[in-house]
Amino acid sequence: MTSDNGGEHGGGTADEALIGHMTALESNLKTIADDLRALGEQAGGRVREIENLATHVLAIEAVLAALLKRHPVDPGDVDAEVRRATAELSGDPDGSPQVRAVARGLARGAAGQEGDGGDGDPGA
Repeated sequence: MTSDNGGEHGGGTADEALIGHMTALESNLKTIADDLRALGEQAGGRVREIENLATHVLAIEAVLAALLKRHPVDPGDVDAEVRRATAELSGDPDGSPQVRAVARGLARGAAGQEGDGGDGDPGA
């Protein structure tokens, strides 16, 4: 007796099963490729959103620096505002150390007190 595939060993069922598995594998790989493509597109969108956010933050920092040059603020007031705004969220009673460091840096930089090269003169 011969099988549909021309062989004499009755292997038609095994061949059909292998073809079925390969077809399913091909379908799964296409699905994975489509999902990865969509994930890549979403990641690209997120990167553009983050770049847009960073652009706005840098613009706000520039405006704030210009304002602080004309109207310096007390570092103690900056620390108090950071504490008020971030203590609960950060779990630190003194507020977020990262926010405090950035805020202090902005206030010092606007006053001409940046690390190397700053002369400390708010009118400079």
